[in-house]
Amino acid sequence: MSPSFFIISSGRSGSTLLASMLNMHPSLHVPVELFGLYSALPWRLRFYGDLEDPFNRLLLARDLGGIGQLKEFEVALDSQSLADRIGQGRKDLPGVLQAFYDELLKGSGKYRIGDKTPNNGPYLDRIARTFPQAKILHLVRDGRDVALSSMGSRGGINFRNTFELGVGWGNGNLRRAEFGDRQPGRYLRLYYEDLVRDPEGQLQMVCEFLGEPYDSRMLEHAGGEFARRNAGRLEHHANLARPVMTHNVAKWRQDMSPRHRRLYEALSGKALRAFGYAVESRPSAPGWWVLGLGQALGTAWRLVRRGARATVVHARWLILTLVKRRLRRLRLRTVLERN
Repeated sequence: MSPSFFIISSGRSGSTLLASMLNMHPSLHVPVELFGLYSALPWRLRFYGDLEDPFNRLLLARDLGGIGQLKEFEVALDSQSLADRIGQGRKDLPGVLQAFYDELLKGSGKYRIGDKTPNNGPYLDRIARTFPQAKILHLVRDGRDVALSSMGSRGGINFRNTFELGVGWGNGNLRRAEFGDRQPGRYLRLYYEDLVRDPEGQLQMVCEFLGEPYDSRMLEHAGGEFARRNAGRLEHHANLARPVMTHNVAKWRQDMSPRHRRLYEALSGKALRAFGYAVESRPSAPGWWVLGLGQALGTAWRLVRRGARATVVHARWLILTLVKRRLRRLRLRTVLERN
């Protein structure tokens, strides 16, 4: 079946913790992050050519087997089985995505699949159109704690700074909340702070929203395979192997400098208030705007460099894909001429 739910959040908001808990449910399967599925695949799909052709389907299936964190976590996807599944259904984007999710679900022993990929946030409307029955779990965490965690993980999550994180957290979460206002029946908002303080109550609410019975095994997430593998492979997920850290909230009060706090609250104060978080600094206080100007310039330069790298990656993929298809046709023509 098509994905039943999507966990949408900013990075470092606790989505992997929530996925670890849901994976302990006997009916729910949440795979590793599948970034690229809604950002790159929609425009790349047409370059695979006619998907009635078994070769083109297999080429697509092999690429899907390496999307997101599948290779990083050594999640094996049977390319031929996926290609056959694509061949049996629709050959458009929804059909390919459904075949992909069905193939991931096949080996899990469960019957409902969700997608937990923070990068999916900007593509929420595309997801909603593609899977009109899927439900949306919007997980929110105090943006100042998100910023601290982001800048302290993986080299600052690709070197993001307070300016970029403040703008992104506020705009992104307000857009997700606006989606919930438009489609309340398929939207549920959770708060990280509530999840770590009252995991049982929050998981009961999630199960009710998904139409599944609550299962207390979800509270034992630290012993589950999903949590153990994430904690073992990714340093910034090490806490998954421990019990829920109830004290892991409002760390920004001690660990965020006054200048960075003022900058962050000046950029995302509206969003912080909208989600019920207290804003304490005075936007007019001196110092933060100098920091913000410098970080804005740094962010602009980083985005230019990231865009250039992405262009090179996409161009390389496009050339290789077209070459593979062309060489395949040449080989087929040679065989036919010999016969």
